Amino acid sequence: RGVFMSLDKICYNCVYGERNNERNKEYWFTGKVVNEIYCKRDREYVDKTHTGCSNFVPVNENKSSGCFITTVVVDVLGYPDDCSILNTLRYFRDDILQSDYKYHDLLKTYDVIGPKIANSLIDNPNRERISLVVSEYYLIPICRLINNEDYRSAVNAYVGMVRFLKNQLNIMENTESYEYDKDVSVKEMGHGTALVRAAKEE
Repeated sequence: RGVFMSLDKICYNCVYGERNNERNKEYWFTGKVVNEIYCKRDREYVDKTHTGCSNFVPVNENKSSGCFITTVVVDVLGYPDDCSILNTLRYFRDDILQSDYKYHDLLKTYDVIGPKIANSLIDNPNRERISLVVSEYYLIPICRLINNEDYRSAVNAYVGMVRFLKNQLNIMENTESYEYDKDVSVKEMGHGTALVRAAKEE
């Protein structure tokens, strides 16, 4: 149905793949061959047709501002990119969560686990059934809470949705030991693509 189902999982089709590195210009194509791109997650050049990376996140330019898990769910169900669910959750992320420091750990958790959940859901043979449950029991009630400005309850419900999806998709990732790269801006948080790494031991 959606673009997520048709993209090959190669570096060229991944959001982390860049023909240059916008953060560190010294890594631009100096001495590199034309079939390589820069992976801004792993900070190295890779063949653009390389496959098999567990951190693959598909490029979807029409949905780049979406909430990644939600975007996959509505794509599986055939909803448009400007549906009320996506627009409401984009507002919630951009105007509520990003603007309040107490929610930044929640956004970090999402950036660690969101792509893993989304990719597992894409590949799951029961993705339509799971997406229907997520839509009816989580996304629609969450949007209702947001519209009623009950943001604390909306956050709690969203955490419950992520827990449900982790259980359904057998994802055991512990997100507590991760931190953002120092140059990640607030506006990059919560898109499922901000750079997060395991915190270094002191």
